[in-house]
Amino acid sequence: MCGSGPGLAYTFGMPTIDLSAPVAPVAPSVRGIGRGIGRGTIAVILAAALLQSALASAQSPTNKPATNKPAASKPAKTGQKAAVDLSASCKDLDPALLDPEVDAADRTATDWLVGFRLPEPPSTVSWLDAPAPGPDAFRGKVAIFMNTGSGGTSRREFETLQKSLGDLAASPEVLLFALHTPDGAKQAARSAQRKPWGAPVAVDGDGAWCDSLGLFKDPVVIAVDKRGDVRAVGLSVEGAATAVKALLAEPFDPASDKPTERPAAPPPADASTISYPDHATAGPMVGTEAPQMAVERWAKDPVADAAGKVVVLDFWEPWCSPCRAAIPHMNEMQRAYMDDVVCVGVSGMTNSDFEQDCNKYKLKVRDFAYGLAISPGKSMHSALGVTGYPTVFVVSGDWKVRWQGHPTALTDAVLGPIVQANRKQQAALHPAGPAAHRKDTWASKRK
Repeated sequence: MCGSGPGLAYTFGMPTIDLSAPVAPVAPSVRGIGRGIGRGTIAVILAAALLQSALASAQSPTNKPATNKPAASKPAKTGQKAAVDLSASCKDLDPALLDPEVDAADRTATDWLVGFRLPEPPSTVSWLDAPAPGPDAFRGKVAIFMNTGSGGTSRREFETLQKSLGDLAASPEVLLFALHTPDGAKQAARSAQRKPWGAPVAVDGDGAWCDSLGLFKDPVVIAVDKRGDVRAVGLSVEGAATAVKALLAEPFDPASDKPTERPAAPPPADASTISYPDHATAGPMVGTEAPQMAVERWAKDPVADAAGKVVVLDFWEPWCSPCRAAIPHMNEMQRAYMDDVVCVGVSGMTNSDFEQDCNKYKLKVRDFAYGLAISPGKSMHSALGVTGYPTVFVVSGDWKVRWQGHPTALTDAVLGPIVQANRKQQAALHPAGPAAHRKDTWASKRK
């Protein structure tokens, strides 16, 4: 280890991340008409490839959390066409079917729907260019829809979906519609008069239906089978056409094929009974409450909102050679646990000294796959007893230290079980359903 450098005093507050120096959420995807242009040629190639390959089978769970790596797909033999299997959750679908611009929050919230009856639209939803559907309106048809607003970009997204479906959209067995979010909902009817959508539009003025579906502002394409079950979420516009064809080909018996009702949720576990792994070399701070984040400036924003996730605090300095040597390992851990972990490198130097040393040792912001915090007061250092660099602390979603040590000792065998325990604890602390998987909901926006 390198010896610790000089620093100043700093104060702490609540044992949670201080959002006045925000842990920035993942930036929303850039969307617009240009998105369709860049993928037009690629879409043709992907569509052809999809007809020659089966979607990957869901992998058996392991102690290591999912790393969003595409599951291997075995190509069909020459001259044969593999069936498109839409029985898996969106995380297990062939990546070629999915829209890469749908972020992790939208995928997680909407994946909860897959395999069960589409939640019915509440009575507060109004319909443009179509009567309000009855309770069996989705039975016997393949439904495909996208949440959208009144803005030009949203309209172009939906128009791209319509063009991708082509003649399928006009089939009496297909129900294509737009789900209008509360954004611009008051102007939806007037906007439709000026420029018709060419398809039914469900206007969700208060966002209740969107919240039950796990949908917020960014467009997400959802496919529903003839029984009324959600079969795929987060589809690309090209993947939507492939999914509709596959669902149309499925047999349907109105007398026996009923929608799959979601089983009643079991009572939540007692979060206090969930235990974290006991590591022999865990360190003296394990089990104690971590200090509040005291950040003067973010040299690089964290990869995601840290609420409820495992946070890895790496106390380091640019002048420390073991710290620099550990950067690739920290990058690897952040990338491998992107959905569950937020890594943050914490420096106790002043901003000017930090920048000067980064220049001296040729360190660039792009060299880091995780957030970089400047904390010259060293209040976190003092509270956690940091005496040398590098030192890592793993903090669970309830903001307690679960492990400490050298960053290179933070392996999958150490971090994986902590992540699994944190998932269980967060599930016990929060209700099940789409809203539990995202910070932003239309209900919270109304408050």
